[in-house]
Amino acid sequence: MISNPVFLYQSPLVIMNNEIKDYALEYRASSVETTVKKLCEAVNHKITYQSGTTDVLTDSSTVVRQQSGVCQDIAHVFIAALRSLKIPARYVAGYVRGLRLSHAWTEVYYNGCWHGYDATENTCQLEHYIKIAHGRDASDCPLNRGIFTGTAVENNEIEINVEND
Repeated sequence: MISNPVFLYQSPLVIMNNEIKDYALEYRASSVETTVKKLCEAVNHKITYQSGTTDVLTDSSTVVRQQSGVCQDIAHVFIAALRSLKIPARYVAGYVRGLRLSHAWTEVYYNGCWHGYDATENTCQLEHYIKIAHGRDASDCPLNRGIFTGTAVENNEIEINVEND
């Protein structure tokens, strides 16, 4: 069993209301792994990737109602569905090789370890993903935070080098 149960409960952006619980129950299977894969695909089909429809404070229940959002939102809905079935899940923030923007995905705990899933892309093949942080939801994992003043436009440029041992 997981040593820290915090990844089983609601958090500020992961709301487990009755709609999400009922939705998740439709995809419960005989094994946790099969349930996770079915839910990953189901969330991928339910939530349309569309930027500009949410912000950093949008929670999973709002995303389910409007059925659109970005990778952060899709991860939150997936996490809410998993947690409502008592499957430990955590939010992951990082980068994907070849993409110039940050990305969000989910890690799910079963069979004694954490497994990565990306409901935005409906995949568990995450070899090109670079994890920066994990937490209960996006509010635990800010990739940049600060105070900005003036009229200058913020321009972030990220360069990541990965070396194998």
